[in-house]
Amino acid sequence: DVKVVVVGGNAGSPSSVEKLLPTLDSDTPPVVVCCSTLSGFVEAFIAKIKSRCKVSLKAANSGDVLHMGEVYLAPAGAHTKIQMSSAGHLTLSIEKGMPVGSQIPSATVLFQSAVKAVGGNVYGILLGGFGSDGVDGLQTIQAKGGVTVVENPDSAGFPYGPQKAIEIGVADHVLNLVEMNP
Repeated sequence: DVKVVVVGGNAGSPSSVEKLLPTLDSDTPPVVVCCSTLSGFVEAFIAKIKSRCKVSLKAANSGDVLHMGEVYLAPAGAHTKIQMSSAGHLTLSIEKGMPVGSQIPSATVLFQSAVKAVGGNVYGILLGGFGSDGVDGLQTIQAKGGVTVVENPDSAGFPYGPQKAIEIGVADHVLNLVEMNP
């Protein structure tokens, strides 16, 4: 039972995010997107694609309560984490920190926080990027029984992250963007 969908990527992945989000249905579990090369332009990105989406798009803020059918885009310069509130709601925390895997925000930080919050009820998607940010996070998701998906390296702008995940065996599924809907 998927409680949250986490999406990570960096160089080359804004166009992948732009193709992925319109495929999501309005009843998709909450989606949190961490794409360091997109995080400085979240509002412009939302304005560009919101009319094509069935889900609601918003810039992620500390304290946001996650809702079905909503996509939260991580801001620049900090890590975005998912937490379980004392009231039993999934919430966001935006925290300053050092880069992880050379990225801030880091997909690995997001992915690992999701597992901490909901265990194996995570659907993790790693889009293209340079470096291996997100791969350790996929390992954590897979180890807890969550679903791990990577963008087909053949279609990724920068295939390094997905290729690394496939090589070390942490990609349950290798899919094209239109096949990723959880």
